[in-house]
Amino acid sequence: MKLPEDKKERTQIIVLIVIVSALALYGLFQVVLRGLMAPRKERRERIAVLEQNIREASLTVRQSQGDEQRNRELIERMREYSDRHLLRPRLGGNLSLGANEKVKVWFREAGLDEPVFQELGRRAVEPARGGDAVRDLVHAYSARVSFKAGLHDVARVMKTIEDSDPCVTVVSLSVTADPKPAPDMLPQHDVAFVVQWPIWRDDDYRETLEAMLQ
Repeated sequence: MKLPEDKKERTQIIVLIVIVSALALYGLFQVVLRGLMAPRKERRERIAVLEQNIREASLTVRQSQGDEQRNRELIERMREYSDRHLLRPRLGGNLSLGANEKVKVWFREAGLDEPVFQELGRRAVEPARGGDAVRDLVHAYSARVSFKAGLHDVARVMKTIEDSDPCVTVVSLSVTADPKPAPDMLPQHDVAFVVQWPIWRDDDYRETLEAMLQ
């Protein structure tokens, strides 16, 4: 996205994009971030803080359209949210590389062998608040992860994912019991879950935020 050279027009477009981005991310926290993980008190508080930051950013933009420095600070905040919570593509739009790498990290931290990773693809998310802004800016990327493990191992992996990022959502989980467990070993069940990350609809939107800071 190329910004106009005229300073007034450039400022107006920046303000508009920040407002839409704020609405989109707020809607994202309402729609995408609430998965099937247990609603623990710490998780609810962490998401509430993120939602409050988005609301404050949107309100401040509306109240300070002529304040270029403040708008810059808000764009930097949006960029920080993007870097911290949105999955970024690699090598010409490849999302599976980064996603698979994150999955491997989770399993290493949980002390388990590397699982089987299967890309499911990207899709639009249905808007809650913010209307079409969510669907226009933010999509979801999903992958299926399968492995063999005991029930305690499954719980450990779920806890690792939950702690890694409040924006990552496990949208489904299945466990098929081991039909013939070895007598001297803990049962190893067939486990699979679908995990979802928020992503920008346009792969280069992160670079658009960066350009607005130049």
